Amino acid sequence: MLVVFALLAALVSVSATLTNITVTDNSPTIKYTPSRSGDSYQAWNVSYTGNDWSTTSPGNLSQGTSQHLTYYIGATATFGFRGTGIYINGSATGDDAELTVGGEVITPRGLPASKEGMKDQWWDVVVKVNGNRGVFLYGITFTVDIGNDG
Repeated sequence: MLVVFALLAALVSVSATLTNITVTDNSPTIKYTPSRSGDSYQAWNVSYTGNDWSTTSPGNLSQGTSQHLTYYIGATATFGFRGTGIYINGSATGDDAELTVGGEVITPRGLPASKEGMKDQWWDVVVKVNGNRGVFLYGITFTVDIGNDG
C-alpha cells in the first residue's frame, strides 16, 4: 500500500503544468517609480500606438498598444510573482537598463531580458534605469506551475 501511495505521489508531482501569463505595461501589478505617468525625463510616460502622446488627455480614450518610456536615471518598474521564469518585454540599449530577480542582477545589458528554470517561489523583479538613452517597457511574461500547490 505504501509503495502505491509513493507511486501516486510521484505521478502527481510530474503532472504539473507550466503556463505563461503576460501582463501589459499598464497592469496595476507593476509599480513605477518615481511615477507611473508624467514627463519621460522625470518619470515614466505612457503612450499608445494609435495616438500621438501629446494628444492623450483626460476624457480622451487612447487607442492601440501601450508602452511605458523613461529617460530618468534611477527610475524603476517593480513586479512580483510566484513562478519559475520571467521575461521582460522591452527595449533598452547597452547598459541603460538592469534586470534584478530576487536581489540578483540577471543582466546589466539592456532589454529584453529573461531568466528561466527558477525555483517555484515568490520573486521580486526590478527593472532599473541606469542610462539616459531611453528605456521602453511593453509587458512582462512570467511562468507559473499550475499543479500541486494551486
